[in-house]
Amino acid sequence: MAIIRAKPSRDLSIAIREYAPSNDIVLNGLVYRCAGLTLNWHIPTDQSHETQKLMTIGRCHQCGTMKHAISSNFSLACKNKDCDATLLLDNCREFIEPAGFAVDFYSEPTTDVSLQHYVAVQEPWVTANGELKTEWFGCYRIDNEGSIFYHSSGENGDGYALCWRCGRAESITRDNLLPDVFLKPHKKLRGRPEGEKDLVCEGNEKDFSIKHTNI
Repeated sequence: MAIIRAKPSRDLSIAIREYAPSNDIVLNGLVYRCAGLTLNWHIPTDQSHETQKLMTIGRCHQCGTMKHAISSNFSLACKNKDCDATLLLDNCREFIEPAGFAVDFYSEPTTDVSLQHYVAVQEPWVTANGELKTEWFGCYRIDNEGSIFYHSSGENGDGYALCWRCGRAESITRDNLLPDVFLKPHKKLRGRPEGEKDLVCEGNEKDFSIKHTNI
């Protein structure tokens, strides 16, 4: 007899809130802790042909227009042709769009549902594409189309440290430092691939592998 366990699924905007790294999720009476992301190159090629890209999004402090691009191509000029502002760095976020979320292959679920850990939900960024209008009470836009940016910047609001090799992720500390899990060699998030002997991820050995990003 074969037992097939379906993976939980959510719309990405909801998944970012419910499955953010360090969140506890209750499934069938067991509590699992999300420990990182499923990166696109860990998905079979017949299911995903996308490359994994670091993106940057910014929101203009003057007109509220949002823009996003691959981080290497992102500029600080406002997207709105009628606005001459330069985006403030505090209003820009580098982020990764996850292909999915994963628990630690080596962790054991618990049955204690009373001590769930939950990363606070952040208010999404919202912008409309209509013409900016000014009245006595301020500026506003009205449009049938717009953009909503759902994101998570971790437990302390400073983003996550993400291993680019295995997908393990954990919140940056309050002092803007790497979390303890990355101060020493860490195990591969999703276990040892077939044919590999080493359980330890190579991420700690390569400086470029640990990224500071948002989700």
